[in-house]
Amino acid sequence: PPMPCPSAGSASPSASLAALWGYILPALNHIFRSPTNSIDKAPTIDISYHIGIHTAIYDYFAAQSAASVNVRVSMHAIDPATNGQLTGRDLYKCLDKYYMDLAQELLLRAPEDDTTLIRYIIPCFKRYSVGACAVNRLLNYVNRYYVERAIGEAPLEALALKRFRTEFIGPLMAAPKVNGKTFRPGVASIGDKSHLPKNRLVCAVQEVLDAQDVKPEQRRNLAKDLAATLCAVGVYNRHPLQKKLKGYF
Repeated sequence: PPMPCPSAGSASPSASLAALWGYILPALNHIFRSPTNSIDKAPTIDISYHIGIHTAIYDYFAAQSAASVNVRVSMHAIDPATNGQLTGRDLYKCLDKYYMDLAQELLLRAPEDDTTLIRYIIPCFKRYSVGACAVNRLLNYVNRYYVERAIGEAPLEALALKRFRTEFIGPLMAAPKVNGKTFRPGVASIGDKSHLPKNRLVCAVQEVLDAQDVKPEQRRNLAKDLAATLCAVGVYNRHPLQKKLKGYF
């Protein structure tokens, strides 16, 4: 069932960043962490809670913008071009940290066995991306009021995907160490490099997709789904691993 609107008590959710974040956080945790029968659809929240979140963010941004104007007036430094431009940056940074922590948490749950890693990554990312899409809709006012006015900030859904790449996929694709030093395949070296260690994700691809007991259709589907996951988070077709995956379908 949809998550009901929590009691805000006597304090207004828009009174401070801490109050606003405390009001939003249960919805985020419900969307990303609640048990679900389908990874294709994020757990929902009640419409009254949805409206309450939208209203609280609107009121918080409005109060921050008014406070910013008052400060600028008192300093005789009004700049219409930038007035209120950075309102919402504090909330955006909270969301960024939330996605970072969540992606790190999901990585910590990843199996140590390379033969099961791909089968963990694909549904894990599906659930995460569906949740990110739901939060993007839920917090659309952050995109409209802050992201569209800020320079160099990604929309919330793109922010979530970036964090999955940097905190989850990135460590799995990290260059392995050889004799205590990081080995980078792009650096020229003398002799056969086939004996050098590969990163975990490459090892997992070889372990699973080259296994004799994996049926051809299953191999194609795993390769396609993993390639789509990597592409969604910014590991594009020119990457060597993507080229390798395409060899399976």
